[in-house]
Amino acid sequence: MRAEDNYAGGMHGDAVTSILENMPIGVAIFAGDGRLSHANGRFNRTTGGSVRSVDCLLDTCSEGYYPDGAPLEKPHHPALRAFGGEQGMPAIDFLLRNGEVGASWVRVRAMPYADPDLADISGAIVLLEEIEEPSHSQRASQSMDASFRRFADHSSLALWIACTNTGALKYRSPAAEILWDVDLADVPGLDLHGHIHPEDRTHVSDMRALAHAGQVQRLSYRIIDREGIVRCQVRETCFAIPPGPGEESWIGGIIEDVSPEIQLYLVQRSDLSDPVMEAELCRRAHRIKRFSTAHELMQVAEVLNPGCLIVDLRGNDNPETSFSRILDGRPADLQVIFIGDGTTPTQHVIGAMRGGAVDFLITPLCADELDRALRHASEALPCRFDAPSGERGDLADRLARLPRREREVLLGLVDGGTNKSIARALGISPRTVEAHRAHLMERLNVSTLSALLQIAHRAGVTADRPWK
Repeated sequence: MRAEDNYAGGMHGDAVTSILENMPIGVAIFAGDGRLSHANGRFNRTTGGSVRSVDCLLDTCSEGYYPDGAPLEKPHHPALRAFGGEQGMPAIDFLLRNGEVGASWVRVRAMPYADPDLADISGAIVLLEEIEEPSHSQRASQSMDASFRRFADHSSLALWIACTNTGALKYRSPAAEILWDVDLADVPGLDLHGHIHPEDRTHVSDMRALAHAGQVQRLSYRIIDREGIVRCQVRETCFAIPPGPGEESWIGGIIEDVSPEIQLYLVQRSDLSDPVMEAELCRRAHRIKRFSTAHELMQVAEVLNPGCLIVDLRGNDNPETSFSRILDGRPADLQVIFIGDGTTPTQHVIGAMRGGAVDFLITPLCADELDRALRHASEALPCRFDAPSGERGDLADRLARLPRREREVLLGLVDGGTNKSIARALGISPRTVEAHRAHLMERLNVSTLSALLQIAHRAGVTADRPWK
């Protein structure tokens, strides 16, 4: 027996169909197994003809609100409650998403019907009426917008939303402006090509075009400053946002800074302190190792991780000897920034720059100058950014096959340990550590400790324990 026959109480099927087709609202009858038994033309036009079962209806009408504006939870959908035999339910307003005609608001009512022969619930009748956007949904939407903005304003992730057609930004989080170091409201369009590394621009445009078409994209690229220096490396998830009623289509993105952490080394007399420098180093939140003299630094320079070295020459009785020794004896993967004061001779500055220093800053320090110098130094570091994924994987596999004790020694070297400190931590002799180092270098076909550490960093190796 057909569902509409049950509901009509024995009326002729053609008469029932005629009545349903001429009703000013959408009507659908669902059988006990959830399949659609009958739907009138208005129901099919409103839903786009895509509803073939109760599950389809739940997907199409998923965002609902009670008359008081409270959001509806899916288990309380009127159709499901009708299948449970519940009657007298309030009408629920839904934002109906139809891929063909866009989104619209509908008011949904549902009621159970019973098979008179079985005296049991046999299905549900759903009534669907098109309505204007209700005021309570606007209040709920405003509340949701406010919650989203609070989340975005305090998130370390950068979030943005832009118009698909024009690229005009609708929203950008505070983290986005910090990441790009630009007021995004003043930048026309979305691509910000002038702030994306030239080698990455085509890739970014292509991936976002695919996102426009509805495919979620994950891409990586580099952001540069006005001088062309790489500020950071980011990973972005880009996606299309379905439009609401009468809205334009939008595209959104979530960006994470995935720049490798930089090791900073500071050579500075223990009785000296510079508030600008301390604030800038704290803001960057990088690992910092401190040395009170150049001699102390050079004793362990060979085993230091690649990084940026800041040498404060103020109060040094023989600064020229200090910076000459550092520049001549440092590994190639240490980039050096010197700091002097108004009494520093010009020839010292010229000599340091000719010797390979990244910069020579004169106090009083300016935060922007120090930031720029650190970024210059970071960009010059070997392996500043990730090695290609294939190369990194190959290197990681090679290191994973090392004997356990050699891996432990390598971790100690990566974290700046000496033969003695690693031996003490592992409970072996310094001579044994020396032997493991020699075996490591032979296995990896390198002749210097600096080359060994570069391989470890390119493979993504980091120390998982402190080494004193």
